[in-house]
Amino acid sequence: MVPPPPLAARSFKGGDDGEAVSFSGDRKRAFLPQVLIGLNGRAIRTGGAPICPPLPFFPIPAEIKTTRRRWFERRNRIVRYLLLLLLSLMASPLHSSESEDRLSMLPDDILLQIMYHLNLRTQILSSTGLSTRWRHLPSMLTDLIINVDEFLPRTETLTTDQLKKSMDVYAETTRRLLASTSQHAIKILCLSFYLTDPHLQAIGSAVGSIVEHGDTKLLEFNMMADWHDLDYRLEASVQFGQRFMAFFGSCPSAFRWLTSLSIENLRFNESDMSSLLDVCDQLRFLSMRSCDCGPQSVLKIDTPRSQLMELVFDMFIRVELIQVPKLMHVVCDILVFESPAIVFGHVPLLHGISLSSMIMNQPPLMLSNWLSNVRSLSTLTLDFKNWVIWIKPEGPKRLSLIFSKLRDLHLCGIFFSEYNLEWTFYLLEAAPSLKNFFLKHLY
Repeated sequence: MVPPPPLAARSFKGGDDGEAVSFSGDRKRAFLPQVLIGLNGRAIRTGGAPICPPLPFFPIPAEIKTTRRRWFERRNRIVRYLLLLLLSLMASPLHSSESEDRLSMLPDDILLQIMYHLNLRTQILSSTGLSTRWRHLPSMLTDLIINVDEFLPRTETLTTDQLKKSMDVYAETTRRLLASTSQHAIKILCLSFYLTDPHLQAIGSAVGSIVEHGDTKLLEFNMMADWHDLDYRLEASVQFGQRFMAFFGSCPSAFRWLTSLSIENLRFNESDMSSLLDVCDQLRFLSMRSCDCGPQSVLKIDTPRSQLMELVFDMFIRVELIQVPKLMHVVCDILVFESPAIVFGHVPLLHGISLSSMIMNQPPLMLSNWLSNVRSLSTLTLDFKNWVIWIKPEGPKRLSLIFSKLRDLHLCGIFFSEYNLEWTFYLLEAAPSLKNFFLKHLY
């Protein structure tokens, strides 16, 4: 096989936009035949490696994402249309008895698989309004996803009154569905809803009665603040934070079994997060978008018995991971951070880090110091938001220990016109196991 030409002698194009990246100098880069360099999200070939699409901007672990929502969001559209056609035939006076007789011959397990491919509204319609054969099926479901979006009116703007009515229906539907399934185990339960009173207590009580059986493998809460008709969001975020903590305190059973939590637009007290993590000892995924504990707040996580595997945040100026032994991925997307944005303590399983920020008037970050406690790093994403390069160039020898297992490197938001790319070669030389390297240029 003919070896590829030196990287220094080649010029690469990023696709249809015509932007080119040229590597010049006397360094010979034949050691990197399989690296992919993506421009504006496009992947291009270097040294004969096959062209393939770039990896996601924030690589999220398959261990959690595969389990969450897979049962419900992997819905085949063709199957859904066929099922809706069958249901419409059942509703037709001309073919009602014939269609119902045909479906009645199917066993329960087949009908359950059909219902798993329907959204919640169609499930309720099929079990209550169309056929007596289907009425007992909701009580046999072991996997449930109940999303408030399916109860909202199809309007461009949503008023407070409309939201309250939608949450009334949502809370009652959740209560009835969970009450009907109380005789058997719910394996997967995913709820998405707004933090509105007085619905939280009803939802929490219904969930608590289910999870107390101890058979629920995945319990997910996605909670949103109802910003509608609110003019003062700072005061509202404090109010929603207090409402969330009241919900948390009144439903300990539900939160004790919680495995995934996504919250947004909340402001907590400094002690709230430690209390939450102490009680939610089964929590594996935690996402906090636009959440903090006040201006310039720092989040400290010291949970030696925690099951937390993935952490996402964007408002804390710094997060100190003192003891998080099961943590595998951390994602930080923040405008300006206090260097460093993440302090790594005892995180032996951590192998994926994504940091997106612009830094101003602070010294550059030294990767060798910042990542010194991360010995299993396999995926690293750094997004400079089209601002300054906030990492300090270091020689390959200083980086070789922390980059020894690195397989995927993403560098995003770089001004190619102002910054030389020579510093990236030090990163490449320090990563002998590197398989994919992407550069993403923002305008």
